[in-house]
Amino acid sequence: MATLRHEFYETDEKLTLTIFDRGADPAQVSVKFEPRSFVYENGDKKLELQPLKGQIDTEKSSYAVGKVKVEIRFVKAVLGRWGALEGDSPDPLTAPSR
Repeated sequence: MATLRHEFYETDEKLTLTIFDRGADPAQVSVKFEPRSFVYENGDKKLELQPLKGQIDTEKSSYAVGKVKVEIRFVKAVLGRWGALEGDSPDPLTAPSR
C-alpha cells in the first residue's frame, strides 16, 4: 500500500483535508465516511483515519477529485476546533453530562 501525503485546515464548522494524489481517476476513487472514521482508496493507495478527533455529519460531508489533489470536506457534527485529524477525544454528542 502506498502512503499519501495529506494536510488539513479547519474552521469551527468544517475541516478540509487535501490528499495529494496526482492523476486520480474519479471512477476509481473510493471514499467512505463514518461518524468517527474516514477511508480513501485509489488502486494500491489508501489513507485511513480513525478515530477522527470529533464526529462528522456523514450526509453533509463531501469530496472532489482534481488533477493533482483530492479535497475532502468534513462537516463537523459539533462546532469547534479539533486541532488534529485523529484523537481519542470524547465525542461531544455522547459525553456524559455533569
